[in-house]
Amino acid sequence: MMRFHHIGLVCKDLATGEARLEEIFGPLKWSTAYKDEIQCVWVQFGIGDSGVRYEIIAPLNDRAPVNEALRQGKNILNHVAYTVRSIAEQSELLRRHGCMPLGVAQPAVAFGGSNIQFFITSLRFILELIEEKEPTSQFRE
Repeated sequence: MMRFHHIGLVCKDLATGEARLEEIFGPLKWSTAYKDEIQCVWVQFGIGDSGVRYEIIAPLNDRAPVNEALRQGKNILNHVAYTVRSIAEQSELLRRHGCMPLGVAQPAVAFGGSNIQFFITSLRFILELIEEKEPTSQFRE
């Protein structure tokens, strides 16, 4: 079973992403920023009164895969993420339904080293799977 986790948005830097989202949605409660050298990005999570969690994603360096989205102004609303018990099991199901992996499962700093994997769906949107670990709060108190 997949459980909704967040909507991923690409921005040029985290401060700009925070400011722009708060202009639109009002004050958000923000996590700490995570430097993920494996994914070549900075990420931070914000959640507001609606309960929707947003992930802002900014390039860490010139090799960051999100640089292309910023250059082209496309895929800024980058992905929808869900937690799953097993990426391997969910991956098999997704593949049977026409989804293709965009790479291999890799650990992610923002999720305590849990594996993540991205897929392109038959509807042409990106789906991120996050392998569940013990739940912890990402947000500053």
